[in-house]
Amino acid sequence: MQPIRRLLQYAVQRSTLSQRRLPTFTIRYSSHSPTREQDFDPDLLQYLACPLSKAPLTLSDDGKTLVCEELDARYAVEDGIPRMKTV
Repeated sequence: MQPIRRLLQYAVQRSTLSQRRLPTFTIRYSSHSPTREQDFDPDLLQYLACPLSKAPLTLSDDGKTLVCEELDARYAVEDGIPRMKTV
């Protein structure tokens, strides 16, 4: 008789679990257009290094690339995010 009671308790427990509502999430979009060009924060340069030589990076004059002086490698900055693949 005990196994049947356990089975019934399990079935009741499972049915009440399936009736619970799952939390819902809402996605909020930012107010700016994703195509708008954002500037790279120069304060982040202290944390970045060239992935090949581990040398410090500098921001180019136009602000669109990061430059490794040691290897003369350039890394693109798109929408304020550095892309660490050589250009």
